[in-house]
Amino acid sequence: MSNSQAYITLMGRSGWAVVNSFYASVIETDYQPEEVILLYEAKYSDGIKPVVEGLEIVQGTYSTPNVVQVEVPTSDAHAAGQVALDLVRKLKEMGSEVALDITGGRKALVAGSLLALKDQGLDHVYYLAIETVEGVAKPYLMIPERIQKLIDLVTNEVQSATVEFESESKLTDVLLSRDCVMIVLNQAYRRGERIKVKAPLIGVDLLELNLRDGKVTMLTDSMDYGEKRDANGYRGWDHPTYSDFRRCLCFCGLIDYQNRNRFHNLLTKKLCKSRDLTSGARKAVLSLDSNMYYNGFPSYLEKLETQLGIPPKDVVCITPFPVVKEIQDKIKRKYKPREIHDARDHYNSHNLGSLIHEFVGQNTLETRVAKMAKSELTKFMKRSIHEKTRRVDLPKDKEDVDHLIVDELERFADERGVSVNLVSADKNMHDFCELAQDVGVQILVLPSKIPKTTKVTDRTFIDLLVGLSLLYGVVELEKIGYLFGEYRGKRSEVYSDEVKLRFWNSHRASIVEKRAETCKKLRQLEMTR
Repeated sequence: MSNSQAYITLMGRSGWAVVNSFYASVIETDYQPEEVILLYEAKYSDGIKPVVEGLEIVQGTYSTPNVVQVEVPTSDAHAAGQVALDLVRKLKEMGSEVALDITGGRKALVAGSLLALKDQGLDHVYYLAIETVEGVAKPYLMIPERIQKLIDLVTNEVQSATVEFESESKLTDVLLSRDCVMIVLNQAYRRGERIKVKAPLIGVDLLELNLRDGKVTMLTDSMDYGEKRDANGYRGWDHPTYSDFRRCLCFCGLIDYQNRNRFHNLLTKKLCKSRDLTSGARKAVLSLDSNMYYNGFPSYLEKLETQLGIPPKDVVCITPFPVVKEIQDKIKRKYKPREIHDARDHYNSHNLGSLIHEFVGQNTLETRVAKMAKSELTKFMKRSIHEKTRRVDLPKDKEDVDHLIVDELERFADERGVSVNLVSADKNMHDFCELAQDVGVQILVLPSKIPKTTKVTDRTFIDLLVGLSLLYGVVELEKIGYLFGEYRGKRSEVYSDEVKLRFWNSHRASIVEKRAETCKKLRQLEMTR
């Protein structure tokens, strides 16, 4: 058996390809080299620093970093091959096991190295195959595992290690960014786990994620949801309805609004193409009714702009002051001592006492729905072009508030000479806007039925977990733990940027936490794609 292990990796245009392939080899195999040698072409010397740092971060997860840089002439296959040959011979003489990684190298560097080393008895030749080059400029574990495979060309085997956990049932909390949720999904993927998502505070099984097939299967319908919500829920509590659930599935991208095409046309035609031919000024403005903030419409809008290729600066946004005031008033609504007492009694009787303390630890906490609305309002108001209407007093009647919203938008449209488009889920808004000049409305209609099984993208899996955790405050991931979308002590303005996962298995938690910390360090590097 070799006394030591060495790893030679080739670098071309993409720094991420070099670092991710090394990270994959460390995770997917038992190969943990004491020495890492980076061969790079002179042409790419300016981008070498973050790549070396990335390799050191990954190597630092198991030993003291030891990365050596070796420059070779650009596009000179023979010279590159000679350098690689000299390195391998020296390492073999020292009794080292040697692996060559060709993922990041350009053709000349790869061909020269392989030809020169064909008779040198390399122990491994690694190549990280990936199905797409879009959206992969990030750490290996933040990319869906099913679209990438580490191949050892010497053994012609696909490398994929199964994660084994020690039997530790201690509850452990880990704070994760949205992108780091993919680490948990990849962990479940390699274990062959399906993730059943439940709403524990109301006793409803919501849906199941099949990571291998890229499918979501519904586990409830309107009748089942309503019966279990009424039977298990605390009547004075702020529990989401089935319509809230459907709306969340729309925002997360699992299902579409019935009239999604009309809204797409609103964005692509009216907002981005309707300009004054003389001045070039935009002639339309987008505004949201208050109901669009409660389940994440600004987040949905961001994804939609990416899909349609619309720059955020081309969507002019305006928020009526009555909408801001309405959300602020909801934030001021605190839980009363009696409500907290009754809720604790109810959930303790259902063995869920540990969860309820996350939401009503003290009576100064904001309500669930207010936190969600505040988060999305903050995101919308931070868009590149955003304005608010003037401050006004709010009437007590809800219908009068809706009238006031439309009146303020009409006044704004008249003063600026623009056409305002209001997005709402309230059908009554259609009648109010019909009487206003230069104020149009787009009522987003929820689908009447949710398909039993739906094929989705890997990104949708993350959006679903985060979106549902925000909607319900907490969801249960079978075999994994509780995912909190909000919790005591959190101060972030935009709550959807981070979540907390309470693992049931502390060993599983420690693996995710360490890998998330490594990914965080790698994300901070200015690496080339």
